[in-house]
Amino acid sequence: MRGSPTGHFLSVPSDSVVIDSDLLLGAVARLVNDAAMPAHAENVTGELGQISDDGDYFDARTVADDLEELESLGKLERVSAFDWGGRDATAKTRIAYRTVDAQ
Repeated sequence: MRGSPTGHFLSVPSDSVVIDSDLLLGAVARLVNDAAMPAHAENVTGELGQISDDGDYFDARTVADDLEELESLGKLERVSAFDWGGRDATAKTRIAYRTVDAQ
């Protein structure tokens, strides 16, 4: 994202942006705290799509990788998942997170 001279963010196409970790953390916090929704990559892409000038969603797999990286850095933690009794693991884009301080 680029800042304007006034300090406000300008919208840019979603396919030409590298998402800042603060934007990802903010999207997770808004989904969990404000919308009471699970913050998995598919929902986070929708939240990030709102800052795109054309309203397009960001790629969910890329967002999932970024969320996983933030987890490894200790900025996010996984939300307890339902045990499906030996069924396939949760798809990477459906793993829910929350910010570490949002208990």
